[in-house]
Amino acid sequence: MAKRGNARQTSTLVGGQADRPAAHDGKLGRLVSSLPDLDRSRLLLQWRNHLGGGVPAHLPTWLLMRVLAYRLQAEAFGDLDPTLLRRVKDGEDPRPAPFANRSPATREGAELRPAPC
Repeated sequence: MAKRGNARQTSTLVGGQADRPAAHDGKLGRLVSSLPDLDRSRLLLQWRNHLGGGVPAHLPTWLLMRVLAYRLQAEAFGDLDPTLLRRVKDGEDPRPAPFANRSPATREGAELRPAPC
């Protein structure tokens, strides 16, 4: 899993970017909580100021806000495990099936079978 630091440590960024200092004293929390109040032009400005690069033009405003919030938090606290990100990207369910095909057994491992007729 990705390394998580507290608000006073620096965090390792995903994608080979250089380390940046994490948010201090709730600054990140205030920034993320203020995003719903911003219009699209201000969200675009926040994106460029904090993440740099181009903003995906196809994103609706509500999704742009959520992606920006996620990316800011991932920069500050670390992103998800790369293995999990790959599984999600590939469309795999990271959890096993709840009732996988297996023969019933006791806790000790003895198989349970119906009595022969």
